[in-house]
Amino acid sequence: MIIIKFVRYLTSSFLIVFVVNISVAQTRFNNRVNFGFPAQYITSVVATDSCYYVTGTGVLSVSPYKEGIFFAIVDLFGEVNSIKTYDSFPGKSIEYANNKMFFSKGYFYCSAYFIYSDQIRKPALIKFNTNGDTVFIREYPSELGYETWHNALDGIRSQDGNFYLTCNIFNQTTQNYNADIIKIDSAGKQIWSRIPLPNVPDNLLHLASSLVELNDGSIILSTKLIQFAGVHSNFVRRNQIIKIDTGGNLLNYWTSPVGELWVGDHNDILQTQDGGIVFTMARATEEFDDSLASWHYLNRYGGICKLSNDLSEQWMVTYDDKNPYEMNHYLNRVIELDDGSLVAAGNHFESYQPDSVYLEDYELWDYWNYNGWLVKFSAEGDSIWSRQYHYVISPLDEHFITDIEETEDGGFIMCGQAGDMFHKPPPGQQGWLLKTDEYGCIVPGCQVSVEEREIEDNYLNIYPNPAKDYLNIFLQRKNNDPVKDAKGRLIDLNGNILIEFSMLQSDLTYILPVDIYPSGMYIFQYIHHNEIISSQKVLIVK
Repeated sequence: MIIIKFVRYLTSSFLIVFVVNISVAQTRFNNRVNFGFPAQYITSVVATDSCYYVTGTGVLSVSPYKEGIFFAIVDLFGEVNSIKTYDSFPGKSIEYANNKMFFSKGYFYCSAYFIYSDQIRKPALIKFNTNGDTVFIREYPSELGYETWHNALDGIRSQDGNFYLTCNIFNQTTQNYNADIIKIDSAGKQIWSRIPLPNVPDNLLHLASSLVELNDGSIILSTKLIQFAGVHSNFVRRNQIIKIDTGGNLLNYWTSPVGELWVGDHNDILQTQDGGIVFTMARATEEFDDSLASWHYLNRYGGICKLSNDLSEQWMVTYDDKNPYEMNHYLNRVIELDDGSLVAAGNHFESYQPDSVYLEDYELWDYWNYNGWLVKFSAEGDSIWSRQYHYVISPLDEHFITDIEETEDGGFIMCGQAGDMFHKPPPGQQGWLLKTDEYGCIVPGCQVSVEEREIEDNYLNIYPNPAKDYLNIFLQRKNNDPVKDAKGRLIDLNGNILIEFSMLQSDLTYILPVDIYPSGMYIFQYIHHNEIISSQKVLIVK
């Protein structure tokens, strides 16, 4: 039986006293990190009980602006201990997409791809030791010939020691775009390359996302079918899950229903404890945009789908949430906890027409942001809680979470990018690391509901205080509605406004950098309808 649920966020009930005694003890941080490139983002994180290992992509500031990768070791408080960068490849550069790094038999591995000067791309597998030194970087040319784009999106190591890479392969001669898979032996030598479903309709692209090995040794790929660029209406968006054996032979596949719009930025996939298969996705609705003549656009609602081991659909969960006004929500990575519950991370879009001076200074027609997003589901697909994280940098920010792992203390470590579109000089794209407690809170107690607090109107909490680098500001409104003219403001004791920013959304953590201000006492104000609703003293220390 197929169960489709459109759910709103629910909040677990815990006593505030319990929260203070247990939750505050956990480490929390968020850091916007530079790893040696002018622009960079973190694609993957591996958590241990002593440190975090991260890897990602950066871009050089010197023409031709080649891409490179980095490997870094970060302590449990978010401070970088060491960085290794790799950007010197004659005639080519190396890059990640949403590639997940994994640890196996004493080494780290990550799929990647090389980009040549003529934009031809070839998949690769990287082996790192625990210091971040490369043991090997192996390239796997396409069997279709040189005139091919071939991007590796994900990789795993199987129980028998072999590796599998899933890729997108585009033959520029035939104009065919397919998802393929490469099998590699334990020494890094290619065994075979397969296109599991070669008969894709001519008007569709078959794109790879992720893969996982099942308990029986078979391999599952998550893919999607979409139209070529340039199609602006009557969209086709379908998810497809493909099962193959160790020889690359097709065993089974599942495709989302015809006529329904299923999509997602990165469709991560895992096998659950009960043998089922879970993947991240997004349902979409096609909307008409009267400002672009006949163009339509998609409103996307991030969610999760679960299939049985035989690839029959069990349930699908998305978010029918009216906050904010436009939708563009993705869940990029999902993990399963010991109790069978699921936690997924991604990004959440907010937008509205501005009317404040602060926004008009940038001559924007729209105010919009991508927030970091973390959601917890039960094993049956019911929503438990949802968190959003907004890094306050400029009126036009892009915050993406690309990976998540559970930590030794029961919390979560996440990575991605916090981007500032108005950074001077550009670019403002930097790595982003977030560590929360088990409720997804950076500010202790964020899981307590408005009803439990018994507040009349608004609740505002700031953490830490005193603060050194960042103020984490958690806001709750009683009705949880978005408010256009709500603002946060940091002022000095002379009343000078240091920064003012929109606080459109409720039940969200705003992350405000304060390391640029001298040590001393400041005041943070929450303002609505030009009235000061809340005012708290903040001590900034160095």
